Amino acid sequence: MLFERSSRVVLATFTSLVVGMSAHAQTYTNFGTRCTYGSSSPALHANGLPALGQTMQIQLTEAAPSSVAVLLFGFAKFATPLDLGFVGAAGCQLWMLPDINVSIGVGATGVAIAQFTVPLDASLTGVSLHNQWIDLTVPTIQVTSSNGGTMTLGPVPPAISAPVFGGPASGPVGTVVTLRVKNLGTSNPDDICLRVAEASTGNLSLLKVTNIVKDTVTGEDVITARLATANMKSPVRGDLGLMRGAGATPPINPSTCLSTPFSAWAWQGTSLPGADLTVPGAFMPTASANQVATNFIYEASSNSLYVDVPAYPFGNGGLYPVGAGITTDAHGDLSCGGSVPGGHFDHMVETVNVLAACANMTNQTVAVEHAPQVQQAFDNTFGPGRLIVTSETTGSLARIRIKPTNPLCTLTGGGGALVVTQ
Repeated sequence: MLFERSSRVVLATFTSLVVGMSAHAQTYTNFGTRCTYGSSSPALHANGLPALGQTMQIQLTEAAPSSVAVLLFGFAKFATPLDLGFVGAAGCQLWMLPDINVSIGVGATGVAIAQFTVPLDASLTGVSLHNQWIDLTVPTIQVTSSNGGTMTLGPVPPAISAPVFGGPASGPVGTVVTLRVKNLGTSNPDDICLRVAEASTGNLSLLKVTNIVKDTVTGEDVITARLATANMKSPVRGDLGLMRGAGATPPINPSTCLSTPFSAWAWQGTSLPGADLTVPGAFMPTASANQVATNFIYEASSNSLYVDVPAYPFGNGGLYPVGAGITTDAHGDLSCGGSVPGGHFDHMVETVNVLAACANMTNQTVAVEHAPQVQQAFDNTFGPGRLIVTSETTGSLARIRIKPTNPLCTLTGGGGALVVTQ
């Protein structure tokens, strides 16, 4: 009830501050970083988008169990974040100027969720509000702070029309295809991803959207996309699906041995609307002589996905030379207990190359260097802390593993591929 009452105050404040706003699409973007003290390393996530008349959640994870969390709302961000050393939390940052705060109890798993409905009021279109969690451990008060988020209100977009595929019908990684739809609702290529689902094998291949242009004659949005990863073990013509997601370019912690990814992209089914628009049997990913794919494997016993990073498959004694390329995608389904959101997730990191400073890398070094880039693809789009990515190099192993951070979440399936390019 405390949150419901406070949310009405927040939304009333919205109304009093907006006059003559122009139309905006609803968005939610993360910014800033979190801090850690003891068992508290609070991470902010949004579930849903702030569309007028719709319900969304702002979630806290990885807080101290059974602590008290304070969700801050404010209309202004600090140009320079305020260090909280004056309350004994040096290194923790206040990212925005609070106008309203809401206290919520944190559960035994370190999770808290604030849920509210955005009023169906057109005058709120374009209003932006910043959010941040503060976690307070009790009875000894210790302050930790989360990353921040910015929500911009907008109308629910009209339904997207059935997509029309423009071809070509097949090709290897690098192939460029086109797709036409109406009412896409975005011109940002990072907001959309295409994937090919092969019904007979369950395999997925991802296409990175590179351009979205409005056809002024037909009113259609023309999407151009490039096949980024392909499961090449058994090429099958698959259904081409359109997904709405969130992009992150580039990750903030590039490797010293691998180039900054050309693009990093991730999507979670519970976070953003607009999925499952398909063109049946539209495209068949095919193999190429200079590309080798290794599949991600779902391993129920360890609650994870993993991919073995192969020795360089094009000679050179199995060592990765300067310019060798690595592209990854992974997808899975999370089932979570209690009030923790589950759902489907996808990620893609495209394409990193071996730098001259680290010529002739072993596959174990590739795993160690690439795992943080995969981690950042998730963190930059979902907010930190939902999935953890590690490298395993014991003995002869060269492996990248992905698993849920929250102990309430179980992977119920998944797959993907790591593609090595000559």
